[in-house]
Amino acid sequence: MMKFKRNEKILLYATVAIVAAFIAQKFLFPGMKTKTKSSGSLITIAEARLKEGIEIQKRKADILADFKEFKGYLKTENMSELDITTGFLKEVESIAQASRVSIINLTPNNQPIDDGGYRRYTADLRVEGVAEEVFDFLKRIQSTKSLIKIDKMSIASKDEQASMLKLDTTISIAIP
Repeated sequence: MMKFKRNEKILLYATVAIVAAFIAQKFLFPGMKTKTKSSGSLITIAEARLKEGIEIQKRKADILADFKEFKGYLKTENMSELDITTGFLKEVESIAQASRVSIINLTPNNQPIDDGGYRRYTADLRVEGVAEEVFDFLKRIQSTKSLIKIDKMSIASKDEQASMLKLDTTISIAIP
């Protein structure tokens, strides 16, 4: 019998192990390769469906967010003019309260103005407050979700130090 050196034995065992693994893969486990490929394709299909589902969920979330944003505009169809005017005045009052200005006078005009496809309700408003509060009020009026705009505006100091300002304005809201 042949005597192999230690390094040769290691090389022989490694070669036998590689050949045995190749034979086992080729003849003993032929179905594993096809099952692995089919599992891989199933996983790819499932990932594609999940990505599509996630995109659909994102679109649904965007649609719901848009609906919530514009829901206020849709509610006015069945409202009376009194309800619309009351809601408009309440919105102005809540903005004034959040801005910490004092409402001196808030008078709605009686008749809405028809402006081709929408009605515009107006009100005369006089508020007083510190300059920062008045400017915060104007900023909040401009950035409200309702279609409120300032038609006319006059700002004057209330006292000689100009620490308090008074704002006389005509504001309106457009209702589709």
